[in-house]
Amino acid sequence: MKRPLIALSCWLSAAAGLAADAPPAGPPALSPAAALVLAARHEARFQAAQASYRAETEGLAIARSRLLPEIDLSISRTHNDLDTRFGGRAQPSLDYYSGAAAVTLRQPLYRPESRARVRQARAENSRQTALLEGERGRLAVDLAAAYLDVVRAQADLAAQRSQQDAQRGALAAAQRAVPLGLGSASDRESREAKAALAGLRVLQAEARRAESLRLLERMVGQPVTRVLAPAEEGWAWPESDLGTLASWQTRARERSPDVQAAQAAVAVAREGVERARKDGWPTLDLIIARSKSTSDSYSSVNNTYLNSAIGLQLAMPLYAGGRYDAQSRQAVAQLDRAQALLEGAQREVDGLVANEHEVLTQAVQRLQAHDVVVRAAAQSLLAARQGAARGTQSGLDVLDAQAQLDSARAERTALWLQLLVARLKLNALAGDESWLSLAPLDRWLVAPVSLVARETGPTLARDVLRLRASPQMADGLASR
Repeated sequence: MKRPLIALSCWLSAAAGLAADAPPAGPPALSPAAALVLAARHEARFQAAQASYRAETEGLAIARSRLLPEIDLSISRTHNDLDTRFGGRAQPSLDYYSGAAAVTLRQPLYRPESRARVRQARAENSRQTALLEGERGRLAVDLAAAYLDVVRAQADLAAQRSQQDAQRGALAAAQRAVPLGLGSASDRESREAKAALAGLRVLQAEARRAESLRLLERMVGQPVTRVLAPAEEGWAWPESDLGTLASWQTRARERSPDVQAAQAAVAVAREGVERARKDGWPTLDLIIARSKSTSDSYSSVNNTYLNSAIGLQLAMPLYAGGRYDAQSRQAVAQLDRAQALLEGAQREVDGLVANEHEVLTQAVQRLQAHDVVVRAAAQSLLAARQGAARGTQSGLDVLDAQAQLDSARAERTALWLQLLVARLKLNALAGDESWLSLAPLDRWLVAPVSLVARETGPTLARDVLRLRASPQMADGLASR
């Protein structure tokens, strides 16, 4: 009866210790999609792009207004003091007020340049829409890259800390082995140098993580303490059949925001040529006016006139100093430039698609190779732990095996994140809205990771601190 009670007491004590050592529950981890929402509200460049879109798209309303009626109201009231002389004799001064009020309606009937301006404004709206979509895609890619860079830096920091623990354990073992006659001073100094180098690498990893974290916080506009990382299991790449390069390039040529913006720019320039050509054409307007005037001249003092008029006004430019020809040549040159930029955008998109597609075509093979390394490191750690339990291996072997496993996992994490960024870039080039929302990243990043700095101080394994001079350990230290 005592043994179960003792076991239960030990279990409760261990559980209480684990609960005390466990980190406190923090705020929910920031997901990539949630970070994108915050960045869209905070990131200055995207906010400027949205404001530019709102400003430039008003050009269509301005262009349309040139074809709509214009109504003008004019009112005047004037004080007149008239002095006259007839036959050399001065006449009595005439002091009176005159006034006039007129309402004029102008309805354009034939303005070919204004209609070309409207078509050009529509094309410019399409270009601005494509530019805004391009900025949205850039924001999604940049944010995902910053987010995943934080995850990668955190994994690298964990691996470097594991290496530091292993080197500290080896240093403690070497320091205790010297008085026992199992080691030399030179071996201890070598371990001290390796431990110092491991500490330097930890500091460098912490600096890299802090830099990447600052970039992410600057984009989302708030502190970030927890992010989501890939789970240790379930690393299979979700898409084994990526598709052909030609199909991706075709999709990118049709749906890439950069290509669409360049195509719209060609349409804008083409309408600009038409507008410049018709700028010198005649215009025809309908004019309707209603006016009232009182004492409009000294000969009609105290007389009031009401006048209603309707008519057509034809304007025919005859000579403008060569301005119209110069505008036409300028518009043609701008069209040539837009067409060259379109061809360049298509070639650039083809190259970018080819680069990302090449990275992803080898994704399965590269991940499988890293999986083999991780499994081998996990088996080595299991064997080291079993050997330490049997007394054939030491705690140093366990620490080394753990460090190798953490390094292998960090390398696999870095590769997986690199592939995610490549997949996101490929879909962004193809204009895939589902990827631009970063929803796939939320499905694949499921493990919360805390970014709170770890407390400083030695973190040596208890097995290393309780080093005993056994033949097996002596052989292990001699082999090191």
